[in-house]
Amino acid sequence: MSYIKANASFVPTSSGIRDNPFRKLEIRREAQKNFAADKFFFWGFIICLGSVVLQILLLLVSWHKLPPQLPLFYSHPWGEAVLANPYELFILPGATAIFSSLNFLLAVTIFGEDRFLHRILVISALVVGIATFYDLFKIISLIA
Repeated sequence: MSYIKANASFVPTSSGIRDNPFRKLEIRREAQKNFAADKFFFWGFIICLGSVVLQILLLLVSWHKLPPQLPLFYSHPWGEAVLANPYELFILPGATAIFSSLNFLLAVTIFGEDRFLHRILVISALVVGIATFYDLFKIISLIA
């Protein structure tokens, strides 16, 4: 631990007050300016947000047409394990919102460091958003 002289007393420089371990996660001012100019990030965010909103609207519009049991868990063995109640369809927009939020948060924190990783995170959020919207649309259109 090093010390600095402050008004005839020594103050440790590695105190918890001055050192912020989460400084790396803070959005830098240069990153904020770059995001304002980055159209790819902006449109990726808008499309993912639109995907979540459209999924919720699709569920609400077709809610009265849904049967009490519908297929959702296709990775399970065929039969009762595949079926879910209509409330479990909200897993898809919820998973999209969580995954996209995490990807965009990571993209914001590493924006100035690695442009390639930033693009990959945005693209993967787009793929998940579009794929879950398509899956939900197919499930509802086949059932209702």
